[in-house]
Amino acid sequence: MVPAKQPKRAHAPATRTDETVKNPTSTLPAEDTREQWYPLTSDPGLHAAMVEMGARVIFQPSERPRLRIVFRVGDEEASVECVHVAVYVGSLESLPPDGELARSSEKHPVDIAPEEHFFALNSYVAGIAEVGLGAMFSAAREAGNLPVGFNSLMQQQVLKALSRVAPAAALDFCLWVIDDGTKAGGISRPSPDFLVPVRKTLSELLALDNNLPPEALASLAEHEDKEVRRAVAEHKRTPAEILFHLAGDGEKEVRRAVAEHKRITLETFKRLAVDEDKEVRRAVAEHKRTPPEILARLAGDTDAFVREGVARHENTSPELLARLAGDTDAFVREGVARHENAPPELLARLAGDADAFVRRGVARHENTPPEILAGLAGDEDRGVRAGVARNNSWINCSPVFLACLAADADMNVRRGVARYENTPPETLARLAGDGDLNVRRIVAGHKNSPPDTLARLAGDEDAGVREEVALNEHTPPEILARLASDDEAEVSWPAKRNKNWTNCSPETLASLAGDSDACVRERVARHVNTSPETLAHLAGDKNKFVREGVALNEHTPPELLARLAGHDETKVSWPVTRDNNLINSSPKFPAGLASKAEVHVRREVARHKNSSPETLAGLARDADVHVRRSVARHENTSPETLARLAGDEDAGVRAEVTLNKHTPPEVLARLAVDPDVDSH
Repeated sequence: MVPAKQPKRAHAPATRTDETVKNPTSTLPAEDTREQWYPLTSDPGLHAAMVEMGARVIFQPSERPRLRIVFRVGDEEASVECVHVAVYVGSLESLPPDGELARSSEKHPVDIAPEEHFFALNSYVAGIAEVGLGAMFSAAREAGNLPVGFNSLMQQQVLKALSRVAPAAALDFCLWVIDDGTKAGGISRPSPDFLVPVRKTLSELLALDNNLPPEALASLAEHEDKEVRRAVAEHKRTPAEILFHLAGDGEKEVRRAVAEHKRITLETFKRLAVDEDKEVRRAVAEHKRTPPEILARLAGDTDAFVREGVARHENTSPELLARLAGDTDAFVREGVARHENAPPELLARLAGDADAFVRRGVARHENTPPEILAGLAGDEDRGVRAGVARNNSWINCSPVFLACLAADADMNVRRGVARYENTPPETLARLAGDGDLNVRRIVAGHKNSPPDTLARLAGDEDAGVREEVALNEHTPPEILARLASDDEAEVSWPAKRNKNWTNCSPETLASLAGDSDACVRERVARHVNTSPETLAHLAGDKNKFVREGVALNEHTPPELLARLAGHDETKVSWPVTRDNNLINSSPKFPAGLASKAEVHVRREVARHKNSSPETLAGLARDADVHVRRSVARHENTSPETLARLAGDEDAGVRAEVTLNKHTPPEVLARLAVDPDVDSH
C-alpha cells in the first residue's frame, strides 16, 4: 500500500458498529462501504490511549474503489487514503531490464474484483496491527526509503493521523521512534532520512500542545535529538530557566530558536550576545525585547551582519545610530539611513555617502531636510531621485526643485512629483502631456490640477485617465457634463455622481446651456437644479436629445410641457406623457396626445391615471389591442365605454372589463357566460 493523499479528519460514520477488542468482525456500515477494525495491542502506548486501526473500502459506481487506513479514538477519526501496490509475480530472469518489482496502482489501475480490494487492504492493515506500528517503523528504518509500501510518505501520514486522534500518545510514540532509531544507529546503518517524517510531526505536536508541563519540557530539553530540543526551544510555554539552559546547546539551530523566543531573560540575552554563531547574535540584534545595553554591545560586533541588525532595530538610540553611521559596511549605514529615529543632522551626513543604497534610504526618509532633498534630486542614481520624488515631506520645497524632477528621464521620479500633494499647477500642466499613462492618471486626480489641464485630460485616449478626471472633486461642471456622456461606463458613472455636478448652481447651469457641445446641453436639460428660464431656452434647442432632456426633467413647468407635447419628435412627446407637472396642471392633457400616430404614446395615455372618460372613450376604438386593454381596466372609464368593450373581439379586453369595479351588473352577467373570457 502507498498513500494517495494527505490524511483527513472526520467523524466516524453513524452506521459504524463497535467491535470488541478481542474479536474484530467484518461489518458493512453502508451498502457501498466495507470496513474492519483492529486494536493496536502491540503498541502499548497507543493501545492504552484506545487507538484502533481499521481498513475501509468505499465502493462507488463507475469509479475506482477508495481505500483508506483509518485511525480512531471514540468518535474521532483520521485517515490515510491509499492505493494498491502491484507486485511482479514472474521469475527475476523474466523481468524486463526496465521493469519494476513493485509499483503503485495510482497511475496503473489494477483490475480486480471489488471484494479483492477489501481483502488486500484488510490483510495489509491486519498485518500492521499484529506486528505493531513501532515494529513497522523499525523495519522501514532498516530498509531505507522505498518507492512504495511503508515508505517515508506513508510514515508521515500515519503519524499525522495519529496526532489528530490521540496527540499525547502520538507525541510519546514519536519520541520512542526517535530513541529507538538513535540507539540502533550504533548497531546498523539506517537511512539518513528515516527520522524526517517523525521529526516533522513531533515539531507540530509540540507546537500544538499548550498543556505540556514544565517537567516534560525539561526532560525533552535533554533529548539526544537536536530537533526535539529545538522544538522545546520554540515552544511558547518553555520556562525561562530551560531557555537559559538551551542557550548553551551544542547545536546552533537550537540556540537560534532560543534567541527568537519571547520569554528570554536578560541573562539569556547576555549569553547569546557572545555566541560564536553570527546568526544567533543577529537573532538577538533583531529581537524586539533586546535591552539597550545588549544592543550597544552588539553594535561593536566583529560581523557586519550583526551590526546591521542593530542599525535596523526600532529601539536603537540616536547616539548608537550616529556611531553606526560611520561603519565601514554599507549595509550597516543603509540600515541607519532607513531607521525611523534617524535625526535630520545624521541623514544630512549620510546624504553624501558613496553608496547609492545609503543615499536612497536618505532620499525616502521623512526626517530628511528639504535642502538635502533638493541636493539629492540631481543625484546620478535614478533610485535616489525616485526616492526623493516619493518623499512626502516636501513642505518647503521650491517650485524650481519640483520642475527639475518633473523633467527627469525616469518615470518613477515623474510619478513621484505628480503624486506629491503640493506640486504646483504649472508643473502638473507639464506632466499632463507625459508619455507615461500612470503619470497622466495621477495628474488627472490631483487636487491642484488647473481646469485647462483637466479639460485636456478629459479627452485623453486612456479611459483610466478620463475616469480620474471624472472622480476629481475639483473638476469643473462643464467638463463633468461632457464626461457624463462618455462611451465608457467607468467614466460616465462617476462623472454623473461627482458632487461638483450634482451640486451645480442654477447660474452655472444657465451658462452651460449655451455650450457648443450638445452632450453638455443635454446634461443641463436633465439637471434638477436647472431653472425654468433655462429649461425654456433649451426646449427650443435644435438637438432632439436636449429637448428630450427637458421633457424628462421633473421640474419643467406645465406650460413648457404642453408645448413639448405637441412636438413632432416622438422622443420628446413620449416622455411628456409621464411628467406629473403637466398632468396635474391639466387633467385634459392626455386628450391631445391620444391622437398621436405613435402607438406607445397612445398606450401611455391609456394608462395615465388622469386620462378623462372622454379621452378613454376615444381610445376604446383604438386599433391597438394593448391600448383597448388599458382602457378596459382604467378606473376612469365610463360604464358606457365598458359596455362597448364587453363586445370587443379580443378576449383579453373582455376579461379586463370583468375585473373593472365600475362595470355594470348587466354587462358582467353577459360576460359570465362568455367561454373565452373564462378560459382566458
